[in-house]
Amino acid sequence: MIRKIISVLLCVAILLTLSFNISAEEQSQTKNIPITSEITVNVEENNDIVITEPIMPVDDGVSLVATGATPIGHLDTVNSSIIGGWAYQSDVPNTPLDVHIYITNNSTGERVGFATIANGYRADLAAAGYGNGYHAFQHNISWMAYKPGTYTVRAYAIGVNSNNPELYSSPKTFTVRDMQGNVERATDEIIGWAWKPDAPNDAVEAHIHIVQGGTVLDIITTSANRYREDLDNLGYGNGYHGFKTAIDWSQYPEENLRLIVYMYDGSGYSPVLYDGYYENRMPITLLGMIDGKGIDHSTWIWESNTTTYCENIGCSQLNRYNYADATNVNYSYSRFIKESSFCAIATHGNKYGIQWSMRNIYNGHDDCDDTCTTCFGSYNTTFLNTMSDDYFADTRCVVSIACETAKGGGADSTNFVNVLQSKGVKTVVGFEEKTWFFYNTETLQTITTKGSFKWMNEFVRLLSEGYTVDYSVAKAYEETLLINLAAAGYTEEQYESGDIPEDVLIKEVICGLDSYCVVGDGSQVIKH
Repeated sequence: MIRKIISVLLCVAILLTLSFNISAEEQSQTKNIPITSEITVNVEENNDIVITEPIMPVDDGVSLVATGATPIGHLDTVNSSIIGGWAYQSDVPNTPLDVHIYITNNSTGERVGFATIANGYRADLAAAGYGNGYHAFQHNISWMAYKPGTYTVRAYAIGVNSNNPELYSSPKTFTVRDMQGNVERATDEIIGWAWKPDAPNDAVEAHIHIVQGGTVLDIITTSANRYREDLDNLGYGNGYHGFKTAIDWSQYPEENLRLIVYMYDGSGYSPVLYDGYYENRMPITLLGMIDGKGIDHSTWIWESNTTTYCENIGCSQLNRYNYADATNVNYSYSRFIKESSFCAIATHGNKYGIQWSMRNIYNGHDDCDDTCTTCFGSYNTTFLNTMSDDYFADTRCVVSIACETAKGGGADSTNFVNVLQSKGVKTVVGFEEKTWFFYNTETLQTITTKGSFKWMNEFVRLLSEGYTVDYSVAKAYEETLLINLAAAGYTEEQYESGDIPEDVLIKEVICGLDSYCVVGDGSQVIKH
């Protein structure tokens, strides 16, 4: 009897020991996996994704001592749009399990977690005897919220009063490739494309930043959703990834502005597609012509101080020509004026126009004589009147020095300067130099210390210092007169009192200085 009792007690002890060992083994396999909060994204451009961990982990509610069956399952798919699979626990065959998914950036260690439920029906699960078959899960994911890199994806079945095993075939990896795109034109239109491989048919955006110094003047947003056959043919999703937007540069400062184009998808990672400059200043063009009599009016445009003055105005490019005509596409007055912010012209002419000549310069041949009728002509009001009223709308100022272009001034609507201004030029200055030939007929070239060409240099200098057109015109006339008086050996008092002989006054002092007019906005400041 005693032996039987001892045997029974020994068996109980063995069973208790086995039970303890099993419980301890199950406890060691039990995983208490906290669910982290969803991603928090800073949407400002060019900021990295910020992943916020929870202040306190969320308890999965799993007992440390598991008594139920161990769940099973499989992580089937990790692709560009879904994370999917199934999870099942045999002792609760018709109960859907929670599944916890964790995505870790392999480079940074940043992690985000999601909870989903495996309650989707799959016929293959039902056919295999996994309860009622409602044990599939699918988490829809937008990898656009993740910066480029390789990620590890893990999935865990959260058992009902059981342990929480990692699903079979977990982990899987997924690589988020960098967003791709290009800017093909960055002028008056911004044209290009932008595409994210991991969301191949989704349209992202292009954000165009216009920057002056360190200040962002404007951000223009456009969607990259225009169809392009070339992108389609190359396999860039459905091909709807092009963008095109016009820029009205007239609303921005006349400077060399920085232009940055970002690809933007709301994730906080915004790669730069283009970083360059747009020259928002038109050139300055100086035209010093050889007129129909062979007299060279171009000397002043080649002087180094003239270059300095123009650069100080703020020109993107300084062009100089001593040949222009009315109709030549490449060398027409119209083109030079239209494509310049400031254009200064010195030649012969009358109140209705200015003269052009090929003499001594056309194709390098001196083949024009006094009887030549094809070597020179006139750019005049008849030609200007064929143009639209806004033809020169981008031109800020034109200065015309010719014998009688100032005749009538603003009161005469038929003269050259008025008609030119009526075609869109903001300010036109006419300077009359009818006495200029008395001094220069013999030399056939300008003398820059006297006459209209000294006035032109002074005028451009004053503009470059930021003075208005009105002030610069009058001041340049005054200063040129004083310089000419000094060169001729006379004082301002002698000039004002009339003590200078007329022939000296004409030839030596007011040579080229007669009258001027300003048509349009005389208060305009050309310097920019």
